[in-house]
Amino acid sequence: MFSKIQKTNECVRGPDDSRLDVLGKIEVTLSHEIRSFNTHIYVIRNLERPILGRFGIEKLRILELQCHNNSVRNVERSDSILNEFPKIFQDVGNLKTEMSIQLKPNSKPYIRSVPRKVPIPILPKLKDEFDRLIKLEIHICRK
Repeated sequence: MFSKIQKTNECVRGPDDSRLDVLGKIEVTLSHEIRSFNTHIYVIRNLERPILGRFGIEKLRILELQCHNNSVRNVERSDSILNEFPKIFQDVGNLKTEMSIQLKPNSKPYIRSVPRKVPIPILPKLKDEFDRLIKLEIHICRK
């Protein structure tokens, strides 16, 4: 039924970008409704729930993303907002006192199930912006 577990040195990460303890991988056939395909799945130590990655989701057409309207309607010109509130939109500012966010006691943490990927063409601009924010001593949470 299953093939033998093959050793692997591949790095596998969970939905929260944490590194998972990979014991090996096996070749299987995944199927959903009328679609199926052969692939490797990773055997992970202490994994509580199986994780199907984006590739498998797309291949089996479990979830289909559709965008019917790719245009953005400009409701109000940005310069009119900038002129109306000049002190707010000068640049990044610092609060004069330490702030904290209070959550309701029954709040549940939420984590995106699929990390968003940055398109390759904008990576240099993103790096420049991170560097600028770091120079301004603005804390950036990176995992």
